[in-house]
Amino acid sequence: MRSGTVPLINRWGMHARLAFHLASEAGRFTCAVRLGSHGRSADGKDIMALLMLEAMPGDELRLETDGDDEGPAYEALTNFLLNDAKLL
Repeated sequence: MRSGTVPLINRWGMHARLAFHLASEAGRFTCAVRLGSHGRSADGKDIMALLMLEAMPGDELRLETDGDDEGPAYEALTNFLLNDAKLL
């Protein structure tokens, strides 16, 4: 299992478009993906669960990947959150 924290640098927080793209990116991998914020945890492949995190700009997201391709998934999702998410 790989885990760590990633800041949510998007200026609107976790909103529908970001949740859709994040879940799509997570769905490219076979491993389990979990994100957490404010004591809540969500399946990273479930758009509604991601929205229910109610993560706001600047919040630290806990990212966990577990499974066969956990390394590449962790790197790709971290990169997405640090770079691509700020454009959405």
